Amino acid sequence: MENTQAEMVTVTMTIPREKAAKISAFMASDTWEKEMAARNVNLAKCRESLVECVRFVRQHHANSTRFIASVLCSLYNGDRVKVDLSGIGLIDMVWKEHVLNVIRLHYEGGREPHTYFENGGKIFEEIIDEYGLEKRRRRKP
Repeated sequence: MENTQAEMVTVTMTIPREKAAKISAFMASDTWEKEMAARNVNLAKCRESLVECVRFVRQHHANSTRFIASVLCSLYNGDRVKVDLSGIGLIDMVWKEHVLNVIRLHYEGGREPHTYFENGGKIFEEIIDEYGLEKRRRRKP
């Protein structure tokens, strides 16, 4: 793909002379593109985990689902919902991976989990109510 002058930027940096070849090699490789492709695949898996976790906590009620619900809702609103991470011992490896993927999605994606769903705020408010997770009451306007 050819770049036009309008798509180009000029970058100036000062580095030790012995690092110049390293920068040149990096720019000539497709390392960055491969990393971004891998990251995007991982984020897609993380979004799938989020959907699975929300589905699971809405359909089942047990100690393990309470922990997963508290993680989800703490990422949704950490001021109102606190999570006790020692509860991770209550879930099996499959659900641990889902929970870690949801946390990774929040970190990498920079979005709260409810934003991935239509009417997400309503869904997460219902989960908070269903599990009685609210530690700090919301102020009424």
